[in-house]
Order: sequence, then C-alpha cells, then structure tokens
Amino acid sequence: DTFGVSSLWSGFLKKLKNFDVIFTVFGPLYVVGLKAINIVGFAQPWIIYPDNELYRKMSSYERFKIRLKFQIQSVFFRKADVVVVELEHVKKRLTALGVYPENSIKVVNNCLSSLYMQPEKWLHVNVDIIDNSFSIGFVGRDYPHKNTDLLPEVKQILSNKYGLEVNFYVTLNDFEWASKSDSFRRLIFNAGSLTVAQ
Repeated sequence: DTFGVSSLWSGFLKKLKNFDVIFTVFGPLYVVGLKAINIVGFAQPWIIYPDNELYRKMSSYERFKIRLKFQIQSVFFRKADVVVVELEHVKKRLTALGVYPENSIKVVNNCLSSLYMQPEKWLHVNVDIIDNSFSIGFVGRDYPHKNTDLLPEVKQILSNKYGLEVNFYVTLNDFEWASKSDSFRRLIFNAGSLTVAQ
C-alpha cells in the first residue's frame, strides 16, 4: 500500500529503486524519478467521466477538493508505462481524453472466481427473504458512483407506477448503513458486509 501522495516523502521510493518492474494493482503509483517499468491498474471512473451527477450534488468546496485530488492522480497515472483496465470502454475513454496512447493501455477483463462454481464451498447468508415479492441484491461497497441512495426512490416508482413490489437487499458495513437516511433504512434491507464465500 503506497498510502497516496504521502509516498512522495515517506522514503517509499528507496524501497523500489532496485526493482526492474513495478505493478500497482490500483494506481497510481505516487513516486517520481522511477527507473523501473511502471505498470498500473486503472480503476478511477471520476477521471474519465468528470462531468457526472455526483459533482452536481456536492458543494463548491467539495467539488474543488475532489477535482484537485483527481487532477493530481491523473498526473501520476500519466507517468505509467503501461495501464491495465478491465473494460474496453475505459481504454477508449482514456485514449479519447489523451491520458494515454492506445498502445500503452491493456485490457484484462475481470474473471469469475472458481469459488462460484463450487457450491459446496459457499457459506450461508442469514437474510430473511420476504415471500410474494421480487428481491434484488446489491453486493458491493457504498461508493458514491454506485448511486445506492436512489434505491428507495426506485422501489417506490416500481410500486406506484408499475405495481411491482420489489425488495432491495444491500451488503453495507455498519458505518455505511448508519450513514444512510431514515427512509433508506426503512425501505431497504441490509445483509451486512459479506465474505467472498458468502
């Protein structure tokens, strides 16, 4: 873990000076003067889609802070020799924005863990599923770009406009769940944070 920009003054570069190739799974790598081949995984949608709905919900100060953060990240991402992305559209967007030349971006699609093909290794999740309703599960962290705050509204639209009774189940940790609105916690079910086997 490179601990963000603080890597620049933490002495982290000294640990890397004898390496030939460095692969940072979730980049960027915050170092300067690197002689090794620098390969970084790119998973930062805010950089390739800067004009999104989430920015419009933020205060001017929050927008300034987050844009500054991602501009700094963008500078360090550009220092990479090779960038690894999971999807073709990310490669196209990085190329269109001039962040990287197309031949420096490699697409390595995500894969299905073999665990999901071995039901005997699955662990039970203790969730009360309500009969006579359609259930949808959202498995993931509550990142702002996931738009989980919209789930109660979607639930109500499906009910009022289409007559569909849908229950949404999320896998939020205690902190994420506590930060949700009262209406969210009233209308959405939480299974809690899950292990991979669950």
